[in-house]
Amino acid sequence: MKNAKYLTAFLCVLTLFCGCKSKEEPQENGIYYWRTTFSLNDYERSFLQKHNIKRLYLRLFDVGFNPQQPNEPQPIATLRFRDTIPQYMDVIPVIFIDNEAFKKFDMQPYADKICTRILKMCKENGITNIHAVQIDCDWTKTTQNQYFTFLQKIKTRLRNSNLKLYATIRLHQLNETPPDVDKGLLMCYNTGALLNEKTSNSILAASDVAPYCKALNKYKLRLDVAYPAFSWSAVFRNGKFVCLLRGFDTDNQNVKLEKGNLYSVTQSFVTQGRDLIRGDKIRMEEADYKQIMKSKEMMKKRIRNCSIAIFALDSANLVKFNDNEIKEIYNH
Repeated sequence: MKNAKYLTAFLCVLTLFCGCKSKEEPQENGIYYWRTTFSLNDYERSFLQKHNIKRLYLRLFDVGFNPQQPNEPQPIATLRFRDTIPQYMDVIPVIFIDNEAFKKFDMQPYADKICTRILKMCKENGITNIHAVQIDCDWTKTTQNQYFTFLQKIKTRLRNSNLKLYATIRLHQLNETPPDVDKGLLMCYNTGALLNEKTSNSILAASDVAPYCKALNKYKLRLDVAYPAFSWSAVFRNGKFVCLLRGFDTDNQNVKLEKGNLYSVTQSFVTQGRDLIRGDKIRMEEADYKQIMKSKEMMKKRIRNCSIAIFALDSANLVKFNDNEIKEIYNH
């Protein structure tokens, strides 16, 4: 009888303990949409279905600087809708905020305005299947206090609408105190020194990821992970960074291949509103599947039960990966 009482008490305690555990969100395949007009082609719609992608990180607008109104931060590059979002998608609105805004302004009064604009855009465009909002900012030690206070205001405001707050986390931020948000998404890309002409690929190199992995063991914020599927071209002049080009065609008759992914301009020309002059160097960069998988191998040893996202939904870059490679990137 005495043993039975102890057993009953033990089972009660065990039941109470198990009941207190928070319910984990399901692991979902996600993808970012980062263009300024929402319109999907047949390939992109098929890609979403083929790879069972249920979560869409949808950039609605940036908060930055308008040259005509330099005295306060402004919403810029607002997303325009020419297409409908598939009804089965779980949408997470994303707002990118230029870190310079926190250096130059008191951003606290803008928290409510940003939330109001997010909710208004979602309502006007029939986006109802949302449970969270994500803030994306490359904050640093000098802006950390203001940014974290800003996030608290956002979080309180969103709670009134039964929405959670997520934040992107860059690799260098793993060494700092995490923000007080419901979940983070670790951006496992943009790992190299973009502005350094000697960098071979700034988008992702597993060797650049490795030094940050130790910090994951003690990081006190639940994380999902995003991997890259994009490309760009970095232009240099006399060893100094000039600009980024997107979708640059290497078959251009004004450039020639020097070695590897480095091209040189042989005759001055204009592209994407930029003047390139003879002697400029163009470093072609794209996400490499092998580097993604090497990075993922390191991540999965330290981050358990995470959802995986790809940046970004764009057929021009996704076609460079075969179906099995995409499957392995998403494989939990």
